[in-house]
Order: sequence, then C-alpha cells, then structure tokens
Amino acid sequence: MRLGRGRAVLASAVASGVAAFLLVGAEGPRVAAQEKPPAVSSGWVKAPTAGATSTEAYATVENPTMYAFYLLSATSDVAGTVELRQAGKDAPLEEVTVPAYGTLDMDPKGYYLVLKDLKKPLAEGDKVNVTVVTELGVKLSVQATVKKP
Repeated sequence: MRLGRGRAVLASAVASGVAAFLLVGAEGPRVAAQEKPPAVSSGWVKAPTAGATSTEAYATVENPTMYAFYLLSATSDVAGTVELRQAGKDAPLEEVTVPAYGTLDMDPKGYYLVLKDLKKPLAEGDKVNVTVVTELGVKLSVQATVKKP
C-alpha cells in the first residue's frame, strides 16, 4: 500500500513513538538517582586556655535529603564526653534538628559542641576527630583543626 507524503510522515512518527515507548518503558525514562548522604565538614575546635579541661567545637552538618534528622549525641577522641549545646542555654540539649535540604552551621552564637574532660592538652594546629550521631545511629565524622577564634 502506498501512502501519501503526509501519511508516510505520520506513520513514521507513530512507529518512532512506539519504538521509543518500548525502549523506555511505560513509566518513562529511568534516571538513576544520585543521592548525596548527610555529611559533616568545616570542623574546628577552639584552642583551650592552658590547664582547661573543656573547650568548644564547631562544624557544618549538611543534609541533602528530603527528611530532617536529629543529632542525639557526639564523641571525640580527645574528650571524655561531648555535649550538644545552644548559646544562651545552661543545660545540654537532648537533640538538634538538621532540616531537610538544609544545613546546620555550628557557631558560638548558635549550636555548638562542648568537649569535656579533655584527655590531653590541645595546641593550635592539632587535629581532633569529632563524630555526631543521628537518631538512627548514623555516625557522621569530621577531622577538626584546633585554632584560635
């Protein structure tokens, strides 16, 4: 059967569409999601004064996911205990929220960590491992540098 030029173009387009449908599938193209996991970066520790048994630590916690998560605790290789704190509050916090698609930037005027019962003296330039733990038990670590504010 011979088709006119317009019908031939239409038949070709339909055939191409069917072929594309068969290759791609009924659900549409499948693109592999490349989710980035939560992470901690930009860690630093305030250089303690001579003889001090505690100091403060700061970091940036990044949450590229669609769900908020909560920091429940923290540890460090140079401290007996680590507390989650907020400026203006006397007691340690039970949790700190990291918003969905957001960032928690720790700083002296907001949220921060207190490293207590230091196991050794810290000097400017020292490296300290700091780990925060989420409500699901996920551990996010950063190597923080000791520096003067």
